[in-house]
This record gives sequence, structure tokens and C-alpha cells, in this order.
Amino acid sequence: MFRYGDHIMGIQGHPEYSKDILLNIIDRFIQRNFITENFAMRLKEKAGMWEPDKEAWKRLCISFLKGRYCERNGIENMNIGGIF
Repeated sequence: MFRYGDHIMGIQGHPEYSKDILLNIIDRFIQRNFITENFAMRLKEKAGMWEPDKEAWKRLCISFLKGRYCERNGIENMNIGGIF
């Protein structure tokens, strides 16, 4: 995740993904031999520990769009690559 001032924000993740979507992707990776069965089992165990916090992503994006992140944190400008 990065931002440049109040005009550009980049997010690599996919906050719209649910646990079910993630598990389905893992299964497709196994079927196509992109990952091993053992690695897939470990991924599924980790994925089973939590659900994505869609509300946190929503608040973050809305806050950025309204220009409040910098305002709340006393930041005039963040360089590209600045992590929240």
C-alpha cells in the first residue's frame, strides 16, 4: 500500500475477497500444479484463522477519498512507497 499526497493511493490486496474465494483460488492452484498439496494445506490453515476486515478497508478508502488521513496525522505529503 502506498500513497502520494492526497491524490494517489495504491492497494495491492483484494479487500473484496472472502475466505471462500481465497480457498477456491488455493484449490485452483493445486489443480494446476502451481503449488504443492502440503503448501496448500498450510495456506488453508492460515486462511481459516480469520475473515478479511472489509470494514477496515472501507474506512481506509473513504478516509483517503475525503482527504482525512493526512489531516489526522499531521502529514503534508508522503513519498511514493510510504506505508500507512
